[in-house]
This record gives sequence, C-alpha cells and structure tokens, in this order.
Amino acid sequence: MSVRLAPAVVDSLLLGPESRRRQLQDFPVLGDVWSKFADEPGEILDLLIVPTRERPTGEVVSLIAGEHGGDADKGCCVAYLQDLVVASFGLNHLYRVLIPATRWWDQIQDSFENPLKEEDLARWIRRELADTLGGKLWKSVLEAEREGAAELSVVEQEKAEAEHKEFESLKTSLRQAAKLGLVLGVFLSAAESEPEEAGLEESGPDGKSKPLPDLATAVRKLTSDRIVARGAEALMAVIERYDAFNAESEADWNGVIFQVTLNRPAEAALAESVPAIKADAARHLFSISCRDIGWAVLDSGIDYSHPAFAEHDSKMKLKRPHRIKAAYDFRRIRAILGVRAEAVDALADEILVQSRLELGPIKDLLVAVAKDRVEREPLDWRKIQQLIELDIFGEPPKGDQPKGVDPKAEIPTHPHGTHVAGIIGADWQEEGMVGICPDIFLFDLRVLGSSLGDSEFAVTAALQFVRFLNEQSGARIHGVNMSIAIRHNVRNYACGRTPVCLEAEALVANGVVVVAAAGNRGYQVYQLADSTTFESYAASSITDPGNAAGVITVGATHRQWPHTYGVSFFSSRGPTGDGRLKPDLLAPGEKIVSCVPGGRQDQMDGTSMAAPHVSGAAALLMGRHKEFKGQPARVKQILCETATDLKRERSFQGHGMVDVLRAIQSI
Repeated sequence: MSVRLAPAVVDSLLLGPESRRRQLQDFPVLGDVWSKFADEPGEILDLLIVPTRERPTGEVVSLIAGEHGGDADKGCCVAYLQDLVVASFGLNHLYRVLIPATRWWDQIQDSFENPLKEEDLARWIRRELADTLGGKLWKSVLEAEREGAAELSVVEQEKAEAEHKEFESLKTSLRQAAKLGLVLGVFLSAAESEPEEAGLEESGPDGKSKPLPDLATAVRKLTSDRIVARGAEALMAVIERYDAFNAESEADWNGVIFQVTLNRPAEAALAESVPAIKADAARHLFSISCRDIGWAVLDSGIDYSHPAFAEHDSKMKLKRPHRIKAAYDFRRIRAILGVRAEAVDALADEILVQSRLELGPIKDLLVAVAKDRVEREPLDWRKIQQLIELDIFGEPPKGDQPKGVDPKAEIPTHPHGTHVAGIIGADWQEEGMVGICPDIFLFDLRVLGSSLGDSEFAVTAALQFVRFLNEQSGARIHGVNMSIAIRHNVRNYACGRTPVCLEAEALVANGVVVVAAAGNRGYQVYQLADSTTFESYAASSITDPGNAAGVITVGATHRQWPHTYGVSFFSSRGPTGDGRLKPDLLAPGEKIVSCVPGGRQDQMDGTSMAAPHVSGAAALLMGRHKEFKGQPARVKQILCETATDLKRERSFQGHGMVDVLRAIQSI
C-alpha cells in the first residue's frame, strides 16, 4: 500500500504556497489526474489524451500503444476517436511516455542551452521546494529531518544562498521544469513508501490509511532528500525519452500531445407530467404525428420488448414489432477500438452473443479495426457500426410473421434508459400510459452500465456516431436526449469546453437538437473542518454536457404544482462557471411514472426525468412545423421564449417551465 496525499498537498504543488497561490497550473497533465494519483498513487488511471491540433490522432496512438500501463487482458487500453485518445496509464508511464510527448515539454526542452545533468536538476528542485514551502517552514522541515538540530550550519546557509541566486536567474521554462520535478518527486516518493514507514495510522474502514495532510508534513515524512533525488531521476527520464522521440521522428519533433485529463465517469442524472407541459392538448388540437422524427436516447438501454414501445400501426407491424429503429452498444467501444490481435477471438465471442453478424465477419472487422489503428488511419465508423449494432429484431420474417421472434440483444437491467424513453415515446394502450410523442421512432445508444466503467469517452463516441449516421443517411436522427451527468472539474477546462461539451456543440452544428439534464447537484451536504455538516443549495452546479451553450439544459420542477414548489431542491442551478445563463428550461422531474424493464412501470425522480419532457416537446414542435428539422437553435429559441415564467431566479428556473402548446401556437 502506498502513502496517500491530501488535496492540500496537491494544491501546494500545482498552485504554489497559500501566500501567493495561483488559480491555474502550468502542466499539460491536468489537476484531476494529479488528484487521482494522490489518492491512489499506485493505481492505473483511465486518461483522455488530446492531440495537438495539427497532429493526427493515429500518431498519438502509434506512439503510446506499446507503452500503456493497463490490463492487456481487457484488450482496451488504447483507443481513439476523431480528436481524442483514451489509454490506461500508471504514474511511471505518465512521466516516461506522456509528458515527454507533449507540446509543452517540447517548448521547455527547446530552451535548454546546454545538456542538463542530474545534479543541476536536483539543485533546482531543492530550491523549488524551499520556495514553495517558504523560508521558515522550509527551515523547520530541515531541522525536523536532522532530529531537531538547532540551526543550519554556516556552510549550509552559504550553499542555500548560492542556490537561491542561481534559481532566481533561471528562465521561466526551467522553473517550470523544476516544479515538474518537485511534483514527480513527491508523488513517486509517496507511491514507493509504505504508510507504516511514514508513521501513518492504520487503514480505516475503506482500507486506506489517512493521507499526509499538507506539503510540510509530506516533506518531513518522505524526506526532502528522497523527494529531490526521485524528482531529478524522473526529469532525466523525461529528457531521455524526449530525445528518443526526437531521434525517431522523421521531421523536427514538436510533440503530439496537447493535454491529458481523466476519462471522467458518466452517471445517470437521476405521471401527471404530460398534461403539465400541455403535450396532450397540443397533440389533440393539432393532430401532430412524429412518425417521421427519430430521437436518440443516450442512456442505459431501452427494453425493446416492453409493450409501451410496441408498433401499433398494422402496416409497419409486419416489418418490425416495436418503434426502436436500432440499438448500439457503446459500453464495449473501448474494447473494440483498442482491440489487439491476441484479444480478437475472445472479444468476437462476446460480440456474437448480441450481434446480427456471424462469428467470421465479426473477427474480420475486429482485425480491420486493429489494422487501421496500427496504420494510423482515421476512425472508420462503417466498420464500427457493424460491431456495435445489437440484434433487437431476431430472424428475418417468414411469410406474414413480423421480425422479432428471436432477438439476441440483452434486455437492460437498469431501468433508467427505459424510463427516459417512455417519457418521450411510450404508447402503452392497455395501461393508458402515453408519453409526449407516442408514435416517435427511437434509437437506443447504450452508454451506461458498462463493466469497464461508464465514461466521457463512451458518451463522446456515441455523439460522434450520431453525426456519422446523419451524414451517411440524411438526418435520420433529429434529436438526442442525454439524461447524463458528468461532473465538471473547474480547473481543467473552461466551462462548456470539455471534450463531451465540444462534441455536443458539434452535433448541434450538424443540425441535431441536443437535450441534456442539468444534473442533481443543486443540494449539497458539506463536511466542515470541525467534522460537523452544513447543508445548503449549490449555485453553479450544472454538470456536463449541460454546460454546453448550444445544448438545451433542463432542470426539474414539480409534476403538478410547479408554480407552488418552483425549482426542485435537487435540481442543479446556474449560472455556468463562466457566467452564462443556465439551465435553459424546467420540466417535471419529481415522482414521474414511466415504463421500466420487464413490462412494468415505476416512479423515478431527477433532472433525468425532466430532460425527456423537453426532448418530446422539441419533437412535437418539429412534427407540427417540419421546416424546423435541422434547425436546433431555432427550436431552442422557440421553446425558451414561450416557456411559463415561474417567477423564480433566472439562474434557478432558466426561462421557466416548457409549454408545448404555447410553443406551437407561437409560430
């Protein structure tokens, strides 16, 4: 077991001492990665790697594919999308592979006038440590290491002064190198130390020992000499690896990696609600049909066998038994995009269980995907599509028998996706359950519920895939519902500029309405320093992808009495971290009744339930006014301008509660 570091240690290392603490760090490896390594020093982390703008993604994959630190048996350590690479790396691989491949380090090493020696780096790291701790604190640390020595000797003081003068004259780039060496020295020393060695308490209920609380304590326990030595060794490894990259490159090496961050986990943003937004009145008054509208549900999966999604049109029923046009499994996208030759057979067997393909074609496609990655070819979604499409229709029809007699795809066990889809498009006539658009066609994109962990990478891949489908077949999918919450790390990206937000914006630009849950972080319980708790509402708590400007971000309100109760206590609030007004709208999100797997119905709460109400409203608007297909900005504008003002703070309620009838009548 390694020694853990508290958040205060990470802040001191990345942002400087409290007396002059910065707000932003300099490194291309972002703060969430360092924080995760601080809590789990010896673990392998799942990382998102952003290439520099002019370098192809395949070049990054080729560079790091043989260097990953993940579990090769999973066959999914390195995979890539259009502008994003995902890989599993440990702390050692971080500085031995990724950092020397960054544009940031290329610029630093370009500033080296002479080849650096390890002793030079050690002097700079020691001075960086002293500078970070401050004079008195640094002296107390040294005295503690020397078993209470009264003071530094004259020789030590003179040496320290000489090092300080040299350090003050260094270029900014070399100071940054010294800071990186300090960070690596502390993290590596912690990773290589045992809690007992550092005098820490035994493990608690979670199996983890208490972390070192601050940088001064960390230096005393790990010792400054060890930190400096490990930091200097690590910097020399970075320099040597950079030189190797430069020697191997056919052109002048200038780095291929722009940024490294965590592959953030995605989670669910967990019915008198249809009349509440006047969807039933709008349908009956205008006889609106949404049979030519396609809506993608990015979630845990839809139970295609549920009677709520049965096809009731007699002509269409001969072709398909339900209104789920297609289902795609992105929970295995990492394994497919990162498959290795030795893992093809095992992965093909897994895919076969739910696929419409035979085993031979599946293996051929996996081999072709692996070959494309090795040869740095762009991602070919035509191949990927065949591997992720689920068999939800079974054998071809015989005579007048409809498809679907023996489908192979699994029925999702988690109810979230089915519940969300039911709000949009249920038509369960026997139970009288009718969604917003009871004749709409749905696309099931499964991104939650993976045994490998649900992540930003899978959601981003699904959004790219929607663009591919529309570009290949002409706007088959008119809207996307994402009742998904990914926590925004404020120090890593500008608000609304994370990978998943950028991909959502690209989809909007492609002509698709994107609706996202605001998140359920509007009410928080804070742990205070005195171990007491403080409960309060949280401003600026919108989650990704709801932070994206072009997305319709939806908060929650009461299903029957929105004017009385206003915004649900759990609903995330704005404004966004960079000052934009969010959420955009409210919709019912409390005790919403909808269908769940197994032919049942149940109640669920959350902005996850509010978002599909707005998806249905947007679909109805396009169903009534066909010219708004492909105009997501106009659809958003109309829904926002016609919303019902609940007389609450704008950053709480957005424009108010969605009103479908008023939106349609306003045109």
